[in-house]
Amino acid sequence: DPSIAGVGGRIVNGRPGRFGELDYFLNHSEWMGPSGGPGGEKQSIPTMAIVYRRDAVGTARFPESNSGEDTAFALAVAARGGRLWQDPGILVTHRHERLDFRAFWDKQLACGRTIFLTRSSLDRPGRILVRAPILLFLFPHLWITLARMVRAGHVGKAVTLFPWLLAGEIARIRGFLEAR
Repeated sequence: DPSIAGVGGRIVNGRPGRFGELDYFLNHSEWMGPSGGPGGEKQSIPTMAIVYRRDAVGTARFPESNSGEDTAFALAVAARGGRLWQDPGILVTHRHERLDFRAFWDKQLACGRTIFLTRSSLDRPGRILVRAPILLFLFPHLWITLARMVRAGHVGKAVTLFPWLLAGEIARIRGFLEAR
């Protein structure tokens, strides 16, 4: 289909253990859905799990930052007229490198900053958080992550990792507020 600019898949955790799992669930839960789950057209797919047609990319380039660059790139490619397609039958194993508390905390701070920057400059879900940051203290991302974990069959992990997931969300909120 020439209207498809890029195809991506599900992300599978390649690093068992507490910090690998935390990184996976907090940062990639949107892409872990069960095989055969809802695929289809998406606005953005992480660069670790997508391939683009060269002619669809054209002049689109990654921003020179590490703040939502894959989302900005995906939106730039889509703006050229292409669609992004996610196929949950494609599995991409990601080996997370944040395997201790300091690296985990720093990544979540950076994610919070990225969430602020992308919601300030791009039309992304959660944009209301820029105007009403008090809503962050309802922990919307935590509840979304937990719901995705339960739907994907990770109920036990959701329970045992909950204190760490909460800590990660607190770091994200801090990063978001520092970026304002």
